[in-house]
Amino acid sequence: MINRIGGGFRVVADDLRFITETVDEAMHRRFSEVKRFVYIHDFSLVEHYEIGARKLITDWGKASQSQGIVELVVLIPPKLNQVVRVGVLAGLSALRVFGMNIRLGEDLTSVLVEHSLKPAGG
Repeated sequence: MINRIGGGFRVVADDLRFITETVDEAMHRRFSEVKRFVYIHDFSLVEHYEIGARKLITDWGKASQSQGIVELVVLIPPKLNQVVRVGVLAGLSALRVFGMNIRLGEDLTSVLVEHSLKPAGG
């Protein structure tokens, strides 16, 4: 799953709740036979990352890790707002403590090639 957030966007808890509940549940129903999900979160254009959103994604990550089917790739380009960078990295640090497989990338194209993935319909 690729979550690409548009320019100037403020990530708040409601946004992450939609991804971690509605979208995640729909993916598990639709692809029930899948043994591993790769979630790619593209933060490259985000301008604000709310603390409540970070807690929500961290809680989701802990629960997902217990299922053992999630790999998380987070796109954090060098030009990313430094406050957002710190918030994202803090959340990722917490997830790493719980054993989640997390990798960082700088752009979507290189991550897709690295994972031999292509967007649906692409």
